[in-house]
Amino acid sequence: MNEFSRTTDERADSPPIFTVTSAESIQSLVVSGEIDIQSRADFAACVDDLISERHPFVVDCSDVQFISVGGLSIIETLSAKARRLGVPWTLIAAHPVRRPLSLLKMDADIVFTDSVAEAVAYLSATAIMDETLAEPMSA
Repeated sequence: MNEFSRTTDERADSPPIFTVTSAESIQSLVVSGEIDIQSRADFAACVDDLISERHPFVVDCSDVQFISVGGLSIIETLSAKARRLGVPWTLIAAHPVRRPLSLLKMDADIVFTDSVAEAVAYLSATAIMDETLAEPMSA
């Protein structure tokens, strides 16, 4: 298991923690705490690192208690970039993240899953489907 953790500052209130793990060759970015003006650059850097590898991935925001509009914009941009590059991904998000994405209609192209296990199953099935579609048909 590959693991990387980083806190953005020394605030007493919920400083975000970004942890990257890998399960079944699918990387997951697990975010906890708050994504606000002080932490959005670190959040953006973490998601850029994930998508730059062009492999399926999960962003797990189930432990995020607050996300600013800037953080929501990062997720929306990530979704558009992943779609453009053909990189499958899923978002695990509790109410503080999922609700504003929905209200602001930023969730149209986001696949939501409820757990890392569900996300890995979905992304594994997507990878198998992509491989099947890429195989040439026999005569």
